Amino acid sequence: MGRTILVTGSSGTVGTALTLELMRQGFDVIPLDVKHSLWDKELNRRTVYHDLREPIGRLRKKPDMIVHLAAHARVHELVRRPDRARDNYIMTANLLEYARKQGVERFLFASSREVYGESRAGERRKEDSTVLEKIKSPYTASKFGSEALLRAYEECYGLKTVTVRLS
Repeated sequence: MGRTILVTGSSGTVGTALTLELMRQGFDVIPLDVKHSLWDKELNRRTVYHDLREPIGRLRKKPDMIVHLAAHARVHELVRRPDRARDNYIMTANLLEYARKQGVERFLFASSREVYGESRAGERRKEDSTVLEKIKSPYTASKFGSEALLRAYEECYGLKTVTVRLS
């Protein structure tokens, strides 16, 4: 794997921690977000501020990998404002197109446990147990649809993708 990693959502809780750890390990990290980090003011000086609902132009350096954490993530808020779920899908589509056009080879996508549907306490889920009928909210649909789009880019363009379903 190359040494340059684009991290979207780099100002969030997970994004800030991941970005700082990758930098500590010697990776050249390009933090990208629409807002400032509340946890690390130094990170704000390095951050590329960009709204991912718009296509990405040129960055200071071509990344070898994209870690896509950026999303509107409040499930109930996206029920009230489904346009924000659409934004999640558009952000992923714009990043995948950037990766395709720039020849980025690896893409890690932060999805959600919500794609499994409702669970009972202690119930374990298999990764392939995700089906359309379990989609219960616009947020979940945005993550499920983005996972499908990643799969299409893997098949059509050879992009190496990994999806993690955070809980």
